[in-house]
Amino acid sequence: MANDLSRQLCELCGIEKTVDFTKPENFVRLFNLTLPIRGISSIAEFVTFEYLTITDSKDFLKKLIKSIQEPYTENEVIKSIREAEWVYD
Repeated sequence: MANDLSRQLCELCGIEKTVDFTKPENFVRLFNLTLPIRGISSIAEFVTFEYLTITDSKDFLKKLIKSIQEPYTENEVIKSIREAEWVYD
């Protein structure tokens, strides 16, 4: 399930599917990724802005994907994920 979420996030953001967001170093980097959006400083804040609770890493990935798919989502979120440095398998 988590690997499916990682692949889906990679597809949405246009990055190589060999990035596994379940790897601790990639997950932490994603969670703390800085965003250039006024009032929302990180991916974690971006997700919790709409969803007040996150139960675990899978839930975080699900909610991030859902947030990215919303029509009001700024392209800056996807661009920030695409341009970040990731650890590849």
